[in-house]
Amino acid sequence: MQFFKYERFTLIELLVVVAIIGILMSILMPSVSKALAKSRSAVCKNNLKSVGIANFLYMDNNNGWFNPNQPVANVSDYRWARNVEFRSYLGWDSESSNSMIPNSGACPDSRSKGVDITATAVKDLRTYGPFAIYGSKSYRGVRDGWIQSTSSMGYAGDVWGGWQFSMDGYDPRHNNSVNIVFYDGHVESGSHSAIGSAFDARKPWVDEDGRNLTNINDQQHQ
Repeated sequence: MQFFKYERFTLIELLVVVAIIGILMSILMPSVSKALAKSRSAVCKNNLKSVGIANFLYMDNNNGWFNPNQPVANVSDYRWARNVEFRSYLGWDSESSNSMIPNSGACPDSRSKGVDITATAVKDLRTYGPFAIYGSKSYRGVRDGWIQSTSSMGYAGDVWGGWQFSMDGYDPRHNNSVNIVFYDGHVESGSHSAIGSAFDARKPWVDEDGRNLTNINDQQHQ
């Protein structure tokens, strides 16, 4: 019986194969990295969509008031993401303490920065935050009907280092863009240049009536 003979690869042949694999990897890796980045951004958008739904549920159960930035007056560390009722709609307390956002509900790219993260959760000022409402009555938040166009006014988005989404307190972590959930519940991305260009830019700072959140707060709480 005759057996097939297997010849050994020469060193040059092996080096050629390794070189080809290296070239293929260099071509494919950027595409893989982009695909992974898009996947993380999609998870972030889905989480923000849940936040938007929770905001509607809170409003429906609180006489038209959306979840306030600061639920209790003069208690600075009791913020938006720590509101017990709001958290209950998201199921966050089943996974983490009321001062944290569970990893399952946080932006994947915020967790990659390695600050204020535990095995199960992220600090509220390290992932998402509400749009800043300045003034002494911000704890009351915004009421249904005050915003003329809920589709053009941002409610919350990616933040880092602060706890409110403001001109100097948002994080364009998704390929130089930031994910935002609007008051009507839809989620979209905004480029760093568009959002950071001016406070009076059309989106996501100002509604169709020309008022920003600060003005709405001032006008309605006098």
